[in-house]
Amino acid sequence: MIANVRLSLRGLRDRPGFASVVLLTLALGIGANTAVFSVLEAALLRELPFRQPDRIVTLSEHASGMENRLVSPSSWAEWQQRARSFEELAAFMWWDNDTFSAGDGPPEAITSASATPGYFRIMGIAPMLGRTFDDAKGKNDRYEVVLSYSLWNRRFHGDTNVIGRPIRLSLFKQDHIIVGVMPPAYADFEVGWGDAWIPIYYDLATLRAKPGPARYVRVVGRLKPGVTVTQAQAEMDSVQKQLAQEQPILAAGWHVAVESLRDTISGRAKAPLFLAIGAVLLVLLTASINVANLLLARAAAREREWAVRAALGASRRHLFAQLLTDGLVLSCLGALFGLPLAFGAVKVLVGIQPALPRSSEIGVNLRVLLFTLAVTIFTAIVSSLAPALSAARQDVQSALKEGGRGAAGSRKQTLRAWLVASEVAFAVVLLVGTGLLLRSFANLVRVYPGFDADRALIFDLSLPYVEEHRRTFMQQLFANLEALPQVEAVGRIRYFPYHARLWTAQVRPENQVIAVGQEPIVHSNMIAGNYIQAMGMPLLRGQIPAPGRKSGDIRQVLVNQSFARLLWGSEDPIGKVFRQDEFGRSVVAGLVGDVRQRSLAVPPNPEMYVIESREDFALGTFVVRTKVPPDQMIGAVRQVLRDLDPSLPVNNLVPLREFASRTIASQRLALALLAVFGGLALTLTAVGLYGLISYLVAQRTPEIGIRMAVGASPVRVLQLITGHGLRLVSVGIAAGLGAAMAAGRVARTMLYGVAATDIFSFGTAAVVVLVVALSACMIPAVRAMRIDPILALKQE
Repeated sequence: MIANVRLSLRGLRDRPGFASVVLLTLALGIGANTAVFSVLEAALLRELPFRQPDRIVTLSEHASGMENRLVSPSSWAEWQQRARSFEELAAFMWWDNDTFSAGDGPPEAITSASATPGYFRIMGIAPMLGRTFDDAKGKNDRYEVVLSYSLWNRRFHGDTNVIGRPIRLSLFKQDHIIVGVMPPAYADFEVGWGDAWIPIYYDLATLRAKPGPARYVRVVGRLKPGVTVTQAQAEMDSVQKQLAQEQPILAAGWHVAVESLRDTISGRAKAPLFLAIGAVLLVLLTASINVANLLLARAAAREREWAVRAALGASRRHLFAQLLTDGLVLSCLGALFGLPLAFGAVKVLVGIQPALPRSSEIGVNLRVLLFTLAVTIFTAIVSSLAPALSAARQDVQSALKEGGRGAAGSRKQTLRAWLVASEVAFAVVLLVGTGLLLRSFANLVRVYPGFDADRALIFDLSLPYVEEHRRTFMQQLFANLEALPQVEAVGRIRYFPYHARLWTAQVRPENQVIAVGQEPIVHSNMIAGNYIQAMGMPLLRGQIPAPGRKSGDIRQVLVNQSFARLLWGSEDPIGKVFRQDEFGRSVVAGLVGDVRQRSLAVPPNPEMYVIESREDFALGTFVVRTKVPPDQMIGAVRQVLRDLDPSLPVNNLVPLREFASRTIASQRLALALLAVFGGLALTLTAVGLYGLISYLVAQRTPEIGIRMAVGASPVRVLQLITGHGLRLVSVGIAAGLGAAMAAGRVARTMLYGVAATDIFSFGTAAVVVLVVALSACMIPAVRAMRIDPILALKQE
């Protein structure tokens, strides 16, 4: 083995051009695979930092057409009583724009959660300091707080004497006392893991006796030993069906989804990551095939050497081992050069999509290195197997004859031809995927979101003040922002579109008979100031009522087109009255356009807007419509906030257009990856085809000379050479289109407004590959046209 390795290294040293091409090809293939796998490993494969995380699940309620993870506390109470698949279920609420204050330090924007005491038992993680919440306590002891390790380390610098200290959260009027600190762990705030936790104590008996349909909590649970997610889902379907019959006002029209903790955390990143790993494996195969072709060409040049060695006593096993060693040495060197490329690529991936699950933990660790080792061995085998088998089958006598070309040369040409056709097929698959995602992305970019995003800024704000100070601050903030000469309108909304939390409500039109539990389900939101104008939403009919305005005992609200169409069809909704159990009767004062609440890819849902005073709530999203490009106003808006309170943290101060574009981040990530990998595969394919045709021309130089000597024209030679290459390309394109047709089902969930069998994308990919392949064939073909018949015949 040592002798074989030395011989391989000496061969690379003697052929630096060959070595450079092969190592670059392998470095790109192995490095790309390592980079993508490192993201996949952190996001989807790495063990979660909880006890038996495969037994932790999330439960959510969904209505038809409503993508909603929120649950009614009464539903949670009923599940606790009826479900037998779980050891325990806990409820929590999370806040992604809370504000933390402690001592003399400045306020800090954090994510916080309110959770029932069982939450930490379900997650299976004990506090590092102090304790968590006590089931025996009640509302009088609800002002406790447990800190995350990162917040404790950041704000208290690892002080172990923090237990008993007071802190303030902006969502509550009273200080909270620190009772515990959790160890370092990462999950996701959508499963309740944030910077700080406070307790919520529910009386289950009261929740079940007086069921409320309002949905505003999330639920996590721990499965009993031996129970699968599928079994738990089946039981919850039965429980919900029973609840819908017994308490239709609570459960009718709502379905339960049981999801593993890992699936909840990975969320929408799974599809683009799996798509990326499939694409990068195709690139690796393309690179391996390219190297195999280069090694075949090199083996052809060494046929006489192998024959001499065989004649002197070298066994076929020794020849086979030498070529496998060549491949292994090349792959190991390629991996060595590919690892730095992988480090850089990981940073690029995180930059393209910073919201990747567990992005802070993405890196090259032992598991990633083992994967790289496996990829290296796989590449060595794939790239060297063909030349090794070819050399082992070599006819020694034929190879020793000067100028001899027997069946072995023919077999090698056939093998190289099939390898190149495979490369073409892989390139077609990747380019079809790129074309589909590109058309889908173009469709998404053209989607009208329901508002004018071009001249608006947004920012999240949560005030850590007592109520009176809070109201004064809000009044001054609105006044100071509206006083800016470049500002047209300022508004605020409780739950901004594209945020993870949107509340729902069940409503029923007055004077219509609707069975209990069959009421239409809509989104419910609260706005203040000139929100409609600031967002650039069209007021289609009616007027915007004043805050808290009522007609007698009926409050006046705004509704969107989907709301009006759902309740009254084509009738004019202005003046129509509907009832909501929690708030009584409401009358429609104005009709506004639909807004896509979840993302640009999800159709809008029915929504109602309740107009509140500018000072009514402490948290929400501000919208500032500007007369100039919004990025020019970021400094001015920040200065207004700094003048009012220099220590106040401000979240997501960005142009509205930039914020809206984040909703298609997963599609952008998938498109970027496929475009890069498709371009890389196409380049490798062109190189491989060029190498094959060049080799073919070199092998057939005497034949071409004879043809030209007996009257063949240069054009005929050109047709002969390019025809051979195009036949291979045609086979590869046909195979690639068939494979892309089958693979399109995988990418279907990521497409918007384009079919997985889109003819334009398939046709464009085929044409691009054909043009690139023809260009790769033309260079050696033109060289063949210029062959001097006399020199060619002398060579023969």
